[in-house]
Amino acid sequence: MTISRASRANSPPERRGDSPSHDLAGVRVDDKGHVAYGAKGARIEIAAIKVAAPTMATQVIDRAIEVFGGQGVSDDTPLAYLYAWARALRIVDGPDAVHRESIARQELRRERPYVG
Repeated sequence: MTISRASRANSPPERRGDSPSHDLAGVRVDDKGHVAYGAKGARIEIAAIKVAAPTMATQVIDRAIEVFGGQGVSDDTPLAYLYAWARALRIVDGPDAVHRESIARQELRRERPYVG
């Protein structure tokens, strides 16, 4: 059976990694058949987004400021304002170290390390 290009375009994207899962309407089912509902089931992904999104926004805005030079930090462009808010979001939402620790703790709890 072949899948048409149109039906693949409408299907949800596959996750990359060791355990593929499918997210449908807040229900997460991994390759082992474990089901998680809502935000509680997506704690790892939420913590990862809380680290990655503000960090990436800050990097992109910082690069734009470098491209614009002195004008990038003046009031002629909104870049200084955007950078200040992107940096503030990293502080307001909690330190990145806390989110990374939460991700590591949950991943280790989910998959016990090899003891040889």
